[in-house]
Amino acid sequence: MLASALTARKCASSNLLLFDFLAPRLLSASALPRTPPLPLTTKRQSSTSHSLIDPVSSHPLVVPRSISFRSIGDADPNAINSEILLLQEAARRHNILDVWERYRSLDEKGLLRILGPPHFDPIMRMIVFVLKEAGAETKWSSEQMHAIEELAFACAGAGFTEALRRLLLLHLKRKDSRTVLNLYERFEQTILETDTSAADAMEEEEDEFDMMNLRFDKPSLNRSDISYILVLAIAAHALQDSFQGALNMYLKRGSYRFVSETIKCTFEDLKQSGDLERKTQAYCEALGMAALVQRPEAFKAHVRNLSKESTAVKRLKQLDKLVNTVLNGFVGPFPWAVFDEASKSPARPVVVPEKIWAYLLTAYVGLRREDIAGGLWDRVSGLGVVPGTIMWNALLEGYRDTQNVKKLLNTWELMKKMDIRFDAESYGAKIICLFQERLKNPPLKAFEDFKRAIPRSEETKYVYNAVLNGLLSQDDIKTAMKLLGEMATEGPAPDTVTYNILIKYYGRKGDLKGIAGIVNKLTENGVEPDVFTFTTILTTMLHLGVPNASQRLLDVMKSMGVEQNVATYSAVIDDLVRHGTKDGVRSAWEILQRMETMKTAQPNEVTYTSFLAGVHRSQELDKDLITAITRDIVGKMEKSGVRIKRGTYHILLKACLENPSADGLAFFMEFYSAMLRKRLTFAHDTWYIILGGLLRRGEVVMAGELMDQMLKSGFQPMHGVMDMVLRIRRLRKI
Repeated sequence: MLASALTARKCASSNLLLFDFLAPRLLSASALPRTPPLPLTTKRQSSTSHSLIDPVSSHPLVVPRSISFRSIGDADPNAINSEILLLQEAARRHNILDVWERYRSLDEKGLLRILGPPHFDPIMRMIVFVLKEAGAETKWSSEQMHAIEELAFACAGAGFTEALRRLLLLHLKRKDSRTVLNLYERFEQTILETDTSAADAMEEEEDEFDMMNLRFDKPSLNRSDISYILVLAIAAHALQDSFQGALNMYLKRGSYRFVSETIKCTFEDLKQSGDLERKTQAYCEALGMAALVQRPEAFKAHVRNLSKESTAVKRLKQLDKLVNTVLNGFVGPFPWAVFDEASKSPARPVVVPEKIWAYLLTAYVGLRREDIAGGLWDRVSGLGVVPGTIMWNALLEGYRDTQNVKKLLNTWELMKKMDIRFDAESYGAKIICLFQERLKNPPLKAFEDFKRAIPRSEETKYVYNAVLNGLLSQDDIKTAMKLLGEMATEGPAPDTVTYNILIKYYGRKGDLKGIAGIVNKLTENGVEPDVFTFTTILTTMLHLGVPNASQRLLDVMKSMGVEQNVATYSAVIDDLVRHGTKDGVRSAWEILQRMETMKTAQPNEVTYTSFLAGVHRSQELDKDLITAITRDIVGKMEKSGVRIKRGTYHILLKACLENPSADGLAFFMEFYSAMLRKRLTFAHDTWYIILGGLLRRGEVVMAGELMDQMLKSGFQPMHGVMDMVLRIRRLRKI
């Protein structure tokens, strides 16, 4: 992931083999500087400590606010304060015109830039309140309606979209689709076009409030906000029976993908509109797929995610639904798809590439449902698609994944009879499957056929790597090294993956000398190592009980010419603690200690946070040790001036909730309490992590208690959080 940050250089002298000075660092047991051990006792915390962990307390929740301030020049702070107080008081009285007048007054004085969440929040609440009042819109003057619209957009521009959402819902209820679309167009032009980051969440720090140096930075909209407004605009098109209009609008904004929880909440809001809910849901399903098939790798990831379903029946059901949604793009009530560029038209602007069908076929074969795969093949062919190499490869890859060599070879013969062209993917699937059968000669013969049929190139390298891995799985190191030499002289040149396969092999054998030889070749050829390279070396040394293994790894990295920077070492630490093992945590701790002595690799927030997250995911460390480590790391962060931000707590809360032990839940509550003590903002993303994590653990009672605290604080749940609130309420009734 961070391999680009690792720089491997060739040995300066062609006469000096790196192995000569690398091997002693791997093999020698000579004394090396010792790193401080992991803290084994809990330190007493002073009254001024800023530790992440704090005893559970009853500090009040904090209403979301922004905290980045900039100077506003020579403006009188008292005048500013007076203007803001009048604005907020008018909002509390629900006096729309008075709020609008105060807002315009601030605008005329050039003071709008000082407004932030604490000011827009009451304005948003006011608008939501007046819009909920049944029939109120019939009593409003045109001036009041104009004020509501302008203030709703002002709030949306500050990241508070609930007022605009309620306004759009009101117009949909009145069946005024034209106004909804006009408002969406304005939202798109004035807010989306200027909000280039559209971050998933506002990142708020805990700076102090200072009236003499005040300005709130404009927060970015999150995906849920954008998705909600977009779905309501789609509902307006559905009201007009204009799928074409919805399609054009959505594809224009295709980068803003639907958030599933948001869609559910939007449909709940549309239930009172009768048939509109059903039609909007159908539109969204079609539009979402039209956007997804244009990103084949994202579609592939989506299909892969279906494998996470708990049972094969559920996976099959989800896969069938996905297939039908794609096919409906051709023959359904809301068509949008064609098979090739030549067939595109304004009404059907989306080409479904052959890869999409290939991913679906592979998934069916992977579920051992060749019958359904055959049915899909026939349906697609019936629509005019001529299956090519990509679709045939999908069958080969499916049989490879299920290790069904007989059916793979039968498919191969059928491809030959039908004059289907074989490519590198075809041969790769066949060779891997033959190796999986523990066969010796057949995969090597297939490899020779491949070399005669397909020219050597970078695109075919993965086949060579697959053969190398297959040979080593059979302990044929002699043939594997011969292939490595062939790749070095004739191509395709060995890469990081090639060398990592060999390093992993020697690691399994516990052969440090063999690893050293491969590392030497890697460095001589100027290939960049990656995190896997280093963690494999370290894991092997730990397994063999090599003293000071972490220090020796750093020496190895230095000998390889790896740049000593924080990104490199942070990536290694993150990989070591990912599974929460004692050895991994201990090694990461030692590397962290060494980083603190390096001028060019001082640990930063990412380093410390990833280390802490791994520690709190661990089920091998006891609670006292985790507490001691946490306090020690926090002390280091404060000493080095690394600020403990809200995002750090988010990562730690998530890590604790992912730890299924009782200690994980206990630490979660301590971090939660610490956020209360520090008066950090509990925003949408915070509650999403908290409630979602508790529900996944089955902690319904605790989730309900924290939900009650959330609602009591005045926080208004929306989108995904609201979906969880509804779920908790349903579970409470059971």
